[in-house]
Amino acid sequence: MHIKSRNAATSITNRYIYMHNGSILSANQHDWLHAEASSLPMVGWLAQPLFVAELAGDDVYLQVLCSSAISALGAHHGREMMAILPSAQADLLARALQLSHWLRDHQHCGRCGKPTQLHKSDYGMHCSTCLHTQYPRLSPCIIVVITGPKGMLLAHNTR
Repeated sequence: MHIKSRNAATSITNRYIYMHNGSILSANQHDWLHAEASSLPMVGWLAQPLFVAELAGDDVYLQVLCSSAISALGAHHGREMMAILPSAQADLLARALQLSHWLRDHQHCGRCGKPTQLHKSDYGMHCSTCLHTQYPRLSPCIIVVITGPKGMLLAHNTR
């Protein structure tokens, strides 16, 4: 997965991830990258597809659809799908989930409470009233190894 500027999407092939309330909308868990933009209604706070990242030369976009789309497509839990996908696809899906949650939760300014809009040139929700811009939170992680005279401690997530 390659993350480039939101405005740098230039590939010939576009793919789309359809979401609603953190669920991935698709006929089944293996066909979740769609070849065409959905004609189903999108939520008001994200009225156009949002560039997520590049995967294998294809630009991938997020579409957050209204609840009426759930009946047309099956809803699959995003975190469960990440457990069965190859690493690059799981990373892409995780980024799309993070962006959709961030966009949903930052529709209003954290300072003045007025509605925000997606910034024109980067990932930020901008308030035109107080000029505050909110960006997605970065959550870095660390990997630690604990060694002893007879070996090292290994642990893993249950997923």
